[in-house]
Amino acid sequence: MLSTSIWNEILALGRNEMQCLCDEQEDEASRLAQERIALISRAILEMDRSPEVMDLIVEVQKQQRDLEMKARGSKEEVEEALREIKKQGQRMAGYSSATKNVTGYSSYLNLKS
Repeated sequence: MLSTSIWNEILALGRNEMQCLCDEQEDEASRLAQERIALISRAILEMDRSPEVMDLIVEVQKQQRDLEMKARGSKEEVEEALREIKKQGQRMAGYSSATKNVTGYSSYLNLKS
């Protein structure tokens, strides 16, 4: 049946998308998500209401929740990494200014001797 094969394809795309998110391949995951969304739109237009299709739709809904949770977690990891980079940059700026002060003082001491 055409309708069940579309929903099975949607589930396969979702599994591939989840794997890409786990492997930190965000560009590929995004491409797969767009393909999956387009296929869902098509499947809804051609959908029949058989029990098999309804079961697949429930499975797609569960998969969507899992994908959203994983994507949210990935976003939080990136945000945390960016915060750490910012802190490290601030630390380095502090070290840099401290080094300039010490270096200038050292030069002054060398001139006096």
